Amino acid sequence: MIQPIIIMLVGLSWVSATLFFRHEIDPLYAQMPLMASLVILLVLLLHAIVLGGIGRNLGRPYLSRKGKKKSSQGIPPPSFSFVAIWSFIGFSAMLAGFAFRSYPGSLSLSLWILGGVTLLASLCFLLIPSQVHSENAEGEIIFKPNPVRMAPKAIYFWTSAIIYGGFFLISGATVSNTSGMVSLISMGTGAGWLLGATILSLVALFRMGIADEEHQTTKTNLLVPSEDFSQIAGNPEIKSEMAQILYQVTNAQKGVGTVPNGILLTGSSSVGRTIMARALAGEYKRPLYNLSLDSLLTVDSQTFENQWKGFLFKIKPFNPLIIYIENYGNFIRGIQGNPQGLHNVQTFLTRMAKNRTHLLIASADKADDLPKFFTSPPIINWIIPIPMPDFEMRKTLLGRFLMEEAKKNELLPGNVPLLTVEMVQGFDLGKLSALMEGFTAEDIREVVLHSSDYAQKLRRSLRQLDIDVAIRRKAQNWKDPTAGPMERVRARLTDETMAPFIIHRTSELFSNRQKKSHESILIIGRNRSIRRQIAMRLSELVSYTFMTTSDEKRLDGNEFRNLLLRARKHRPSTIFVDPVEELFPKVQLSNYGYHGELYNQKVMEISQANEDKNIWLIGGADDINKIDPFIARRFASVLDLAELGRSLFSELEEFALGKILEGIDPDKINFAEFDHTDEAASGDSAPEGAAEEAGSMHLLMAEPPAEALPGYPGRQDTQMEVRSVLEAGKYGIKKGGSGLLGAFLFAGPRGTGKLEAARAVASYLDQEKPSLVVRDMGLYSDRLFASMLLQRPLGSTAQSPLPVGIYTVLEERPDSVLFLDNIEQAHPSAWDFLMEYVTDGVISNGKKRLAVPKSTLILSTSLFSGDEMEEVKGGNRAAMILERLAEKNSRLSFLPVFGRELLNTLDLIVPFPTYTDADLIDMARRTVYETMISYLKGHPLKGVLDIDPEVPAFIAFQLDPTLVTLPQLQRKVQSLLLPALKSLDNAASTLTPESSLRIGIVDNQIQLTEGAPVATEKEPTVVTAGA
Repeated sequence: MIQPIIIMLVGLSWVSATLFFRHEIDPLYAQMPLMASLVILLVLLLHAIVLGGIGRNLGRPYLSRKGKKKSSQGIPPPSFSFVAIWSFIGFSAMLAGFAFRSYPGSLSLSLWILGGVTLLASLCFLLIPSQVHSENAEGEIIFKPNPVRMAPKAIYFWTSAIIYGGFFLISGATVSNTSGMVSLISMGTGAGWLLGATILSLVALFRMGIADEEHQTTKTNLLVPSEDFSQIAGNPEIKSEMAQILYQVTNAQKGVGTVPNGILLTGSSSVGRTIMARALAGEYKRPLYNLSLDSLLTVDSQTFENQWKGFLFKIKPFNPLIIYIENYGNFIRGIQGNPQGLHNVQTFLTRMAKNRTHLLIASADKADDLPKFFTSPPIINWIIPIPMPDFEMRKTLLGRFLMEEAKKNELLPGNVPLLTVEMVQGFDLGKLSALMEGFTAEDIREVVLHSSDYAQKLRRSLRQLDIDVAIRRKAQNWKDPTAGPMERVRARLTDETMAPFIIHRTSELFSNRQKKSHESILIIGRNRSIRRQIAMRLSELVSYTFMTTSDEKRLDGNEFRNLLLRARKHRPSTIFVDPVEELFPKVQLSNYGYHGELYNQKVMEISQANEDKNIWLIGGADDINKIDPFIARRFASVLDLAELGRSLFSELEEFALGKILEGIDPDKINFAEFDHTDEAASGDSAPEGAAEEAGSMHLLMAEPPAEALPGYPGRQDTQMEVRSVLEAGKYGIKKGGSGLLGAFLFAGPRGTGKLEAARAVASYLDQEKPSLVVRDMGLYSDRLFASMLLQRPLGSTAQSPLPVGIYTVLEERPDSVLFLDNIEQAHPSAWDFLMEYVTDGVISNGKKRLAVPKSTLILSTSLFSGDEMEEVKGGNRAAMILERLAEKNSRLSFLPVFGRELLNTLDLIVPFPTYTDADLIDMARRTVYETMISYLKGHPLKGVLDIDPEVPAFIAFQLDPTLVTLPQLQRKVQSLLLPALKSLDNAASTLTPESSLRIGIVDNQIQLTEGAPVATEKEPTVVTAGA
């Protein structure tokens, strides 16, 4: 490296020149001292900057240059011997300075500077570590040689700088008596060399040693536990004692002297001890480090020292902290036969106890059988027994473990959540905690895991009953105390006992399937009597005439044709074909032969019955495999009684189990309480004509079943779909979809009940103060008006043509239901807020953002016909809506409100086709019932009044399904019932409690007639073919 030699020669030349021409330079310096001093200072400063830059570059870690053919790999930091030699030289120079302190001039000062700089620079090399340590992915600390290298010429430059700097410093001090100018320049030159050496040493120290973070980083991430004492109920004495100990240790660590350390928590519950340690750390915001001592058992002294250094390295960023050793007692007992391991652990714990940065907490079942050294100072200073969880502690632990399970967000088949936070909040934890007397924390966790596994096997959400059973089983060492009683319950659940429940459950599932002509039902089950009762019950619920063949006759083509003819005369009617396999057996093609023509005729006849809107086709069979597959596919729904029976059997078992746990004898369990219906449990159908008392006159008309959306008759499928979305939003279990309580698109022609459905939604969500906000988006077809949809501008008067902005409405009632009608007529800019509102439940007026996740949005459009909505109902609704839009008007399909992303984000697209006959009959029946109840409450009459079941159908058939609306239907019912009500009012004075009247159809009019004597039960009409 020739660079230092050149710089040294340059410095030597100007010092020599100054000395040789001192007689000319000194007078010049005397004449212009300021100018001369400035020039000298600039030259020396430039010299020092050059040398300092060289030292800085050579002090940085060396990177080999791949472009060169010969590339050196750099050199390691100076060895200890190198540092020792130069430190001795520096120390000697400082001693020489003391020896020459009486010498005139600045020789002693120069020697002190030289010795001090040499000693400082060499000691910097000594601080550069020869090894570095890092943490691997497993958390193990690894020591390895320092990988950082110095430049190959760095030591050469440093040595040269010390030698040249010393030479110029001493030379300048020597000639100080001869020429002050020469002495100043020479000493300045020497100071520049020493500056370069010092910068090299300092840069090397910081870049290769204490500031090298690349090779000395810890991957350990300690967090403050989320628990604190407020979340862990019970045991106040223990909490207070632990808090006092931590306060005492913290104060002692701030002072001087021995610091007491080490808490040993004893008790039978490992989880309970761990929770107390975590709660202490969380209460005082201390990180918690779980320490394992297994790695110390088989290491030698050198590895032990490395592990100790690595441990300190890992915890250093988190001081002060709490170190926790779980199962400390079991570990110490297990290593007593290993002297080397015992010694290592003892040494390690002793050093930890003396460390002033942390508090040590250990956990053991008991302390009596442990070596005294490991349960006494300096390792352990306090022993605190943790008792069995008390009532409040058990309640807290149970809630904690259930919340841990809920946060896993496990979903069962059908996207059913196994456990949610809302479910946990609904459990009676106090009742469950009282059952767990004597349980440890481990027992409570085991109970939660066992009950969760049980619910998963049943493919349903976890219930409080599951936890109750698991607690009782755990109390008996997982011997089921309910096994014997449950066997007695299962013996009671025979086919005869199950039959009424199956019939009742089937009627709930399929009572609305008559609404479309193709929604026929095929009932599969081995009990023909139950199949027949189900069909009769379904027919009775919809007031259809029930028709079937007698059991004595074989079901052939003639009998089936006779049945069809009679059904057409008594429409609306239900045809029950059983067994279907007699009429349409599964045959081989080779046997088709001649009777294929007759077979095809039967197929045509059953197809005609299936397509007749006033005939509900129900089939029955023992085994679906015995039926021609072509015919089986003609039925819209298949009801497997065996599968339904298994599901009901499980539900009845669970019901009985709850009663057994309440202490009820298995033989005395009243299954009438199951499903909250006496009708199903008793096996007796409630009479269709059960008396409804209104005033003193009894109305023999069955109250229509409650709607899914109260106050909205008809469209039962639509009501159930909308209600399911709203319930999922209310209970916080909705997965995917919008960020609102519910977001819907109501699509269908005018007069199909979209606004009435929106009113029913608002009433369902808030029965006391429903908040429905209706906006006709046709008002916002102009861009200016569209900008006022969210909020009217300041200064708007009450006479403004536009209503209050929906942002203002939602500020006052965040749970409002927004019904935006005629969405296709609004200006596109009106929908700028819509995507964020639907997705995140946030609405913005440009200045403020308002979170309204409890609101409900209903978009409504009348672009589509009833037939189009009938097609959309059974397919991918979003895709089919877009397809219909593209066919109608391609421009509409590009509106933001009809965007594909928005339609897929909505919770439900609800098609509103034209009302079917069944819908109209249902609406008419409900309107007739409400009208009669209202009339009788205002007129104190006597006797019994019956309503002919044909009256609702008579009213419905006089309406045009494409034009009818609910108000029109109500007015039609009132006008048709008015003659009968007038006659009833005229006859009021002659009525007695024994009077029996009937409103029926006479001469194509609804009139009041004399009724038949009142029966306690009304049987459904059964018309047998051929009778």
